[in-house]
Amino acid sequence: MIRKIDNLGRVVIPKEIRKQHSMREGDTVKFFNVSNGVFVTKFESLFCPICESLVRSTDKYCSECGTKLTSEQDENGEEEKWVK
Repeated sequence: MIRKIDNLGRVVIPKEIRKQHSMREGDTVKFFNVSNGVFVTKFESLFCPICESLVRSTDKYCSECGTKLTSEQDENGEEEKWVK
């Protein structure tokens, strides 16, 4: 896929790619310089987004916050999570 850079230096990541890599609005991405260009990947923090405790690399939330989470689907069918 080919995309243009706008006058503010932004590039839109195509919806298909965002969906395939579970990228949502507000997610953080990381940029790497490589020999022939730039590599972009979704950034996964090592800290729980709720309490900021360190989490295992395979988890998104610490075990304490993870047990308190509840979820529902929003109007777009995407899962939303929050603490009870």
